[in-house]
Amino acid sequence: MDSTNELARFKKSFLLHASRYNLYSNELLIKGSTGRHNRAIEAYGKLEDKVLANPLLYADLLMELLQDSDPKVSMLAGFACLKANVHAEKAKAILIHIAKNTSGLSLLGAMDISGNILQFERRQREARPRNEVDAIVKKMKGSDSGETYADDELFDMALKLQDINMCGYDERTLLMHACLCHRVTLVQRLLDLGADVHKIDYAQKTALHCAAAVGDMEIVTCLLEHHANVNEQEKRGFTALDYAKGNFCQLPQEEIDKLVDFLISRGAKTKSELEIKRTED
Repeated sequence: MDSTNELARFKKSFLLHASRYNLYSNELLIKGSTGRHNRAIEAYGKLEDKVLANPLLYADLLMELLQDSDPKVSMLAGFACLKANVHAEKAKAILIHIAKNTSGLSLLGAMDISGNILQFERRQREARPRNEVDAIVKKMKGSDSGETYADDELFDMALKLQDINMCGYDERTLLMHACLCHRVTLVQRLLDLGADVHKIDYAQKTALHCAAAVGDMEIVTCLLEHHANVNEQEKRGFTALDYAKGNFCQLPQEEIDKLVDFLISRGAKTKSELEIKRTED
């Protein structure tokens, strides 16, 4: 294969489909017609497959396309980079910049940027080696044999960790997982042992975000008693109060109202309330 000619053909095809993607994405939003949009996506997918088959061949060209002045070209080049893990961190930074600063970017484009970054970060996490924390979490959630482990047993395993605040492959500590699994006794004992309530995971969520997300009033109370920051914001700016109001576990509304009222009584604010307060200050 003549690599120079191949790269020239790839670039020409890429620029064509970048233009079509942007046009048909906007058309889909306005007219609701999916036909041409889907064909553009399918054609672009074939270009991605070429990159995946030989990422080194396309690496330099992708860097050039990433830095193109046309945001739709940079955006699709960013998607290809994330999928093939070529210039991935650079691509992620450029995509975030496009999402925040490009006027006229279609809603679908903004959603696709978010979705591609999330998929890339998920693949990165899944590729990380498992460690002792992950082994304990597996037992916490139920082993392959269905055997369950009591909080005392799990705590004995935690005592053998080199660092009680060490993270698993998903950058979550044992405390965070205990909060998500409603392990109240384990949470209390981990905190007494020195577990850090301020540690954050891959999405910059704390243990308090985790407890609020599953609507566990007892664990939320315990974390606040150990000086958790009630208004800590995760990557997207959401607070524990936002997570509580979300009621992701579909709990009875009276339970959610009770948790929300309790958080507010402790000074909790939502993302939007904090933004208004900052504007006023």
